[in-house]
Amino acid sequence: MLTHPNVSIVLPVYQVELYIRSCIQSILSQSYKDFEIVIVDDGSSDKSIEIAENELVDSLVSYKILKQENKGLSSARNLGISSSAGNWVVCVDSDDCLDIHFLKILVTNAEKTGADVSICGFRYVESYQTGIIKNNNFRYRFYEGETLQKYFLIRSIVIIIPCLLIKKEVLVSNKLSFNEKIHFSEDQEFIWRLLSFGLHFVVTESKLYDYLVRPNSIMTTLNMDKILSGFIGLKKMLSELDLKYPNLILARWILGTLRTTSKISTYQEFQRVYDNIEMVKYESQLWLFPSFYVKILFLVNRLNKRLLYLILKKI
Repeated sequence: MLTHPNVSIVLPVYQVELYIRSCIQSILSQSYKDFEIVIVDDGSSDKSIEIAENELVDSLVSYKILKQENKGLSSARNLGISSSAGNWVVCVDSDDCLDIHFLKILVTNAEKTGADVSICGFRYVESYQTGIIKNNNFRYRFYEGETLQKYFLIRSIVIIIPCLLIKKEVLVSNKLSFNEKIHFSEDQEFIWRLLSFGLHFVVTESKLYDYLVRPNSIMTTLNMDKILSGFIGLKKMLSELDLKYPNLILARWILGTLRTTSKISTYQEFQRVYDNIEMVKYESQLWLFPSFYVKILFLVNRLNKRLLYLILKKI
């Protein structure tokens, strides 16, 4: 058992008994072995933790299981990070799977470049074919935080939390944690804060992470309070940080939120969200957005709001 592992894998767990075995097996199969697993039981009432323990008990991997009442993903991640012993931290979702070289490539790239954060690509899947992803493209690029802000804004580089290997000292020294008051699009706030600290990033396009899309893992009913928590949280964050594109960031978030809303709501509900997240106030920023696709949606919005709703519902 490792007393001071180089990497801590934080694994929040909530009602994933159908998926956690594959996740744990993909972690145990890692070619890089200097890691611990920090499981946070976020009030699961199914057999998720029992299954995880059965997989781990006879392994040589160092692990701990923490328990809390159901407080949500952000709280579970924060507890796991604060209890981790590694020099590096990665937060994996317990219904996803890792490539066998996931940790090896992330750690190696960070060590080669001296980066504070190492990032890899991912792919969406609807079912598991195997716990190992065949992938041989291991090229990487080095970025300053300000440059990566632009690429993330226009989504030429897509970043998700489970594909971030972060130096723990970065989290501690910058007092960076997940905002537990945000219950919609909470990862966006964390990522933009991370990009604001003047850090060094290394990015590989290698898709080393399988992100499982399942019916009950995405928002299927409209919850205005959750959406507003994301809007208010992002606005507060942008007012506090010296980011290069604050209005564009917020306008892009609003458009993305309207797209999500359109897929699960009536037009009347869509209008309520449209008004509450202040689309009218920020819509002009969409014309300044460096994307032809976004500019077209800006023009559609000016022409007819219902048409915007119908287009967003289809794309």
